[in-house]
Amino acid sequence: MPARRESSVLVFGDLALDIRGYSSLAASLEITKPILAGDNASCYLAVSSALGGTAWNFARAVKERSSSEPLIVATVGRDSVGHSIKAELRQLDVDTAFVATAQHAPTSVIYSAYFAHGQRLLLQPAEHANSELDPTWLCRSLNESSGSRRRKPIVLVWISGYCLIEPSSRLDAVREACEWARAQAIPIFVDLVPHAFLSAVGDLDVVERLIGPVAGVVAETATVAELGLMPVGLEPKTGAEKVARTTGKTVIIQEQVDEDVYAQGISQPRGQGELLSHRFAPGELPGLGDHMAVMALTKLGFLLT
Repeated sequence: MPARRESSVLVFGDLALDIRGYSSLAASLEITKPILAGDNASCYLAVSSALGGTAWNFARAVKERSSSEPLIVATVGRDSVGHSIKAELRQLDVDTAFVATAQHAPTSVIYSAYFAHGQRLLLQPAEHANSELDPTWLCRSLNESSGSRRRKPIVLVWISGYCLIEPSSRLDAVREACEWARAQAIPIFVDLVPHAFLSAVGDLDVVERLIGPVAGVVAETATVAELGLMPVGLEPKTGAEKVARTTGKTVIIQEQVDEDVYAQGISQPRGQGELLSHRFAPGELPGLGDHMAVMALTKLGFLLT
């Protein structure tokens, strides 16, 4: 019998069809060198396709690692890929009330090639449906949701940093949703992605100028160091304690510390930090950071197991 879910998490991010290829080539340079030289190149991949995107990755972690129900806020295209994504979400018992459909932009399709030593070549569309989100529609939907007995109360808002990259209707919608959440004392967390967050978005001050005050952040150690919040080389637990004290926020800092070990430091502004680690199996790394973030949020009391 499925676990009874008493609360919801509003998850802002991308939905996409994720096409992954795995190659036995030792390094991506073996494929990119001839291309850079102006020659054609080819390699054979073991290919798979699956539901993907930052919103789904975190929503799946919420569904599998907590007793909360994920409410994905994203946009798909009016095309066969978008229809299949919505259908798959419903089949997985994920509420699609906040998944919008763009009028013209296509559903995002992402191609990833993984090489033998872990390198990845990622191809993403320059334009896709996820950047379109009507703020008025979203606010109306949130207000209707608040008064609905069918939907569980929202206890957390999670925002992928990809939502903050470019001026768009989605950024306007995120900003208004954050105002709505703060009015109801719902904590807001931002995942500081992509890896080049400083050049793509800016520092933490820029984040809060864009969407207002947030309760917490999640990031990899390299990103936090690039933002100037902690020295390079500081381990996750000590780094989380330092950043929490400096910013006054709840902080989750993650890092792959060994070939098969992923670790995260978690800390609240006036608390003692803690180190959580996980030994992962081959193929488990994609999406592992989201699962560990949900584990940290339950440990910190923001979500229930």
